[in-house]
This record gives sequence, structure tokens and C-alpha cells, in this order.
Amino acid sequence: MTSRRVDVIYSWYGRRARGEVAGVAIPKINASDYKVLGTMERMNITQYAVDYVTEEQFESTRTIWNIPTPPPIVIDTVAHIRAFTFAAIERGGTFIQGASFTIPWGDMFIRAIGRDIQVLFKKFNGAIDEAFSMRPPGGGYRIIGIAFNEAGAQSLAEMFDIEIDSYDYGVFLESRRTKRGVPYRLVEVEG
Repeated sequence: MTSRRVDVIYSWYGRRARGEVAGVAIPKINASDYKVLGTMERMNITQYAVDYVTEEQFESTRTIWNIPTPPPIVIDTVAHIRAFTFAAIERGGTFIQGASFTIPWGDMFIRAIGRDIQVLFKKFNGAIDEAFSMRPPGGGYRIIGIAFNEAGAQSLAEMFDIEIDSYDYGVFLESRRTKRGVPYRLVEVEG
């Protein structure tokens, strides 16, 4: 871990201990347990998401996260959560097929940015809710299940008897900022 990362963690840890960080409900976390997302970095957070969720499951739980509170991640930049997912899609009321895509998309993407992991977890749940409730103009299709990893994609494929069209599904916390004059290429950091 670089000295910059250690400085960011201890700064955040000190602010949290003094009560300057609102909404932190995890009282006993060691400073060494924190992870940091900086500028031009990407963190795989798939392990914190359920394998898959159907529309009915999401309506009852209102979350895709498998932990009650977000992990201790310090976001030292502006970031968003983005997922490459596999979905079961219903077309015309009866025909079900599989499709891979990224969530969030379009205007959802703009509303899904922030600097706080708790807020980003809530915003991503909002993006999933929007994905389930959005209907394209003139009908077309509706999403009835979303998988966030390979195991979830396999489960949806078996549940709806559909083909998986890709691989490497996952949920990622990504920096939205770039360094001036440097191409936007994200570096993978431990999540």
C-alpha cells in the first residue's frame, strides 16, 4: 500500500472517529480494514452483490447487495458503480431471451455518481429499480431478471431456459475523473 493510500485512510479514519463523517454505522473498523479508490482506479465489488435478482425479488428486498452496510471503502475521487450484467428479457409478453449490457445507462448514469460508498450503493439500487421499471417507447421488452456474476448468469439461464451470450460479468466501483493530459484507462485496485 502506498503512503498516499495510508494518508487517505488515516485522514478518513480520524474524521470518522471525530464524528465528522455522517451516516457511518460501523463503529469497530480498524484503519487497516479500509480500502481506497483514487483517481483513474477501478475496484471489483462483485462479492458484495447477490448472484442474481428477479423483478419480484427486487420488489420485496429493494437491494441487490448481500451485506447490510457497505464495505469500508474510502472514495478519494468522484466515482460511480457500474455493472456488466446478464439479463433475462421478455419480448412481446411471452418470448424470453438473454442479453448482456451495462447498468447504469443513459440518464441513469449521470444520476449514479458520488463520493460516498453508502450513497453510491443506494444510487445503484435506484438504477436497478429503474432498469426493472423502464419500458421502451412502443413496448418492446422488459427486464425480468438481472445477474451480476457468472453463477447468477448460469442460474438465470437455467431458470428461463435461455442462452448466455457473454462472460466476465461483475460489479465495479470506478473513478470518474482523469488526470489532465492522460488517457482514461482505469487501473484495477484491490476491492
